Amino acid sequence: MDLTKNDRHDEFCNLIPEAKVEEVFQLIDYNNQKYKEQLSNLCELRLYRLSQLRYIWKGPQQNLRLSKLERIELSGCSNLTSIFTPASATSLQKLRFIKIHKCEALESIISPEEDELSTSAASLLMGVSINIPELETIDISFCYKLKSILPVSILAQGLPQLGRISIAHCARLEQVFSDREGTLTNRDEIALNSLKSWNFKTCQD
Repeated sequence: MDLTKNDRHDEFCNLIPEAKVEEVFQLIDYNNQKYKEQLSNLCELRLYRLSQLRYIWKGPQQNLRLSKLERIELSGCSNLTSIFTPASATSLQKLRFIKIHKCEALESIISPEEDELSTSAASLLMGVSINIPELETIDISFCYKLKSILPVSILAQGLPQLGRISIAHCARLEQVFSDREGTLTNRDEIALNSLKSWNFKTCQD
């Protein structure tokens, strides 16, 4: 795949469609060693028209650190079902902007299951919360299988900067914030004090 890197911003940007690409970043090197710092300086990630893309990050993700990632834009990644796992999502403290367009198979931003983790690695994540305190904008359109956007557990840490949510043409959307069973409970409280724009368009069959 033709990835261009902007050294000043440590930005990986895909501009050329590659129909056969199934993963972007392989998280194990040739010596079978996990990359603890492989993507620690990544600030922006933009992927366009990768119709066969199944994984952005492939491999064990308990050591994946995305602590400088501020912006992610995806368009035309029609085979992608989720963007982050719970493990990779624990380091998104700087993420401000999410834009997703025409990712028809996408079901959630953060997958509900930790497919790549072993039992011992998964146990290390128990009690570790997902926190995205700088998130300002969520913009999603034409993701026809999208069921939910973020897990309800994220509300325990708060989304103090979230000012805009725009969801368009996501016919299967059931919940914005959902638990593992896909629903909010009566005890869950949603406090989005900075939210100024809340736009939903044609989010029904």
